Amino acid sequence: MFRLPRLYAIVDPLDTGQHPVALAEALLAGGARCLQLRWKPAPPRDVLEAARAIRLLAHAAGALFLVNDRPDLAVLAAADGVHLGQDDLPLAAARRVLGPGRVVGLSMRTIERWRNEPERGDGLRGPHHRPHNALSPAEEGQVVSVLTSSRYAGLSPKQLVPQLADEGLYLASESTIYRVQRRYGLRAKKRAQSRTHVTRACTIHRATGPNQVWSWDITLLPTTVRGVYLRLYLVMDVWSRRIVGWRVSGNVNPQN
Repeated sequence: MFRLPRLYAIVDPLDTGQHPVALAEALLAGGARCLQLRWKPAPPRDVLEAARAIRLLAHAAGALFLVNDRPDLAVLAAADGVHLGQDDLPLAAARRVLGPGRVVGLSMRTIERWRNEPERGDGLRGPHHRPHNALSPAEEGQVVSVLTSSRYAGLSPKQLVPQLADEGLYLASESTIYRVQRRYGLRAKKRAQSRTHVTRACTIHRATGPNQVWSWDITLLPTTVRGVYLRLYLVMDVWSRRIVGWRVSGNVNPQN
């Protein structure tokens, strides 16, 4: 039977105003030997970065580290486990993500429901309801048959949806068809595109001596007034790199 350490601390910056990593360090210094990161308003990228840092601190102190609600982030951060609330993933689904070696924490209400209603299973809700626009099994089967047909197999959903619309048929949105492809392993490998090399004609100027090819440029020269510049028109001989002519002007003049 797994037993929690005596001091289990919640790392929640909303209660303290501190960054989760700084808060975790203070909690470990105070004797906490199990930390649970709960940072609900933060984007997943920030939660993952904080989780990785806290995991290093926790393991260095010999403490356990759990991530709140997100089994995927717990795996990516190499945490010791995850804590699931009533509206989070069902226990079986979370275990499939976590694997056999990580801890799954549950609230006391979940344990009480298990004892009072053992026939209900884990009692975690997961998604509250099936989306009203979700495909029925028959509609999903029709999408699969179209994706596997010889006529449409080479098309991506982005190409397939408008082509079917031109034919007067709508099966599902692009995103839904992409999900069906992933679910049934129908994503086609990207084919290497053969590109034809096109040689474009260009004008070549070649100098074999001085004064055969000149080049010119405009350089902005700052003045004592901020944002006001003078323009230096410079002509240079390509062969000798000598300045052939120059002029400073206060504005752009096509005749310069």
